[in-house]
Amino acid sequence: MKCINCGTDNNYKDRQYYKKQCKKCGHQFIFEPKSTKVTDSLFAKIIKDISYNDYILYTQKQFNYYFDKVLKSRNAKFSIVGSLFQFLFSVGLGSLVLTNTIFIMFIIFYNTIYLGLLFKSSQSTQKNVKHRSKIAKLLLIIGGLILSLGGLIILIRVQSFFGFVVTTLLGMIYIYFGIIALFKKKSIVQTFLFEPFQLKNWQDDWNSINSSLPINLLSLIQSKNTNTLINPELKKYSFDYLVVCEKDEIANFLIANNFHIENNCAILSITGYPKNIFQPILDMARQNPNLKVYALHDCSLAGVSVVNKLKTRPDWFLNYQIQIYDLGLSYQQVMKIPNTFLRKDNYSQQRQLPFEVRQHLSSKEIEWLESGYYVELESFSPRFLLKVVQKGITKTNKVELNQGELPNNWHESELDDTREALIVFSTDNFG
Repeated sequence: MKCINCGTDNNYKDRQYYKKQCKKCGHQFIFEPKSTKVTDSLFAKIIKDISYNDYILYTQKQFNYYFDKVLKSRNAKFSIVGSLFQFLFSVGLGSLVLTNTIFIMFIIFYNTIYLGLLFKSSQSTQKNVKHRSKIAKLLLIIGGLILSLGGLIILIRVQSFFGFVVTTLLGMIYIYFGIIALFKKKSIVQTFLFEPFQLKNWQDDWNSINSSLPINLLSLIQSKNTNTLINPELKKYSFDYLVVCEKDEIANFLIANNFHIENNCAILSITGYPKNIFQPILDMARQNPNLKVYALHDCSLAGVSVVNKLKTRPDWFLNYQIQIYDLGLSYQQVMKIPNTFLRKDNYSQQRQLPFEVRQHLSSKEIEWLESGYYVELESFSPRFLLKVVQKGITKTNKVELNQGELPNNWHESELDDTREALIVFSTDNFG
């Protein structure tokens, strides 16, 4: 592992002998890649990438998701060709050195173990969707090869009809489990590779040792305690756009990154953040009859209820004739995004959506949400999220839309360097 201070390469013995310090400059290492698969250099790169070279501020939860995504992507870089070669080599070698009867038994035993390990890996909660997809494709390829070539080889090499039947069945079983893995790749929840508290301990150690490369996380508490006074003269004016976030943390994230300045809009949360200026900002927003409101929320039980709250609650926009756009996340959007971090809250199964929300959703969507499944906005990189919201506001100004609608064909692919998922904004169900 290279020292991030002087660049000297320190092997495992060096790190053990010098007690996790660089043998040349004595700089302290935070990580031991033998146990964590993480290096100090990788951690420094993650800090640099998530902040877009220290340009973007981010929340703790955004960092947790991004860190986990990077590690899973590195773990997913296995080669289908390499795995296929290993499989064919093992089977081919067995056909050369084993007798006919033992070879058939070997085929059954080896494939049972190999198939079981592959399928189990495809169902792991610590694998992302891309990794599961690769494993599913490997199962299908192996099954296809066994069906097309395996039976022929058995007939020629072993000259056994029983062996031919066994091989054919194995090929069909591989394809069957490959199809299951392919269809279930998005419906399996994910868990973090490392618990948040462990990551927070590493962050604290990093800030204390590597002060020149700090982790610039946002603090919601500090932002809440900030005293900001609005000039009385400014209260006479309004603005054209208002972004209402489900979470205080997301509202704080947008404000801290000057999204309101760059896009000439106001930002609030549904729970009343920022507390010190919330009511004046909301009063200013209500003065504009042409105001456009954009709801930004998780795809969750609480998230899909945000738009309804904006429309029906007297402390928001009840009896106000304004346009409200649902930026997402919605169930339809999540289903179209190739690589989402799906989670599940088992405690939410006892909760139900309000009737006025349920009547605008499909039965499949209601079942999914009330089963506790959800996807958080923080699971997308900070830069990606900023661009998505900005594009949503821009798009509504370029085309004529009905109230509550976003165009079905609007999409942004690969908005940032992380090659993140395609996001599609579909029609708002509350329109």
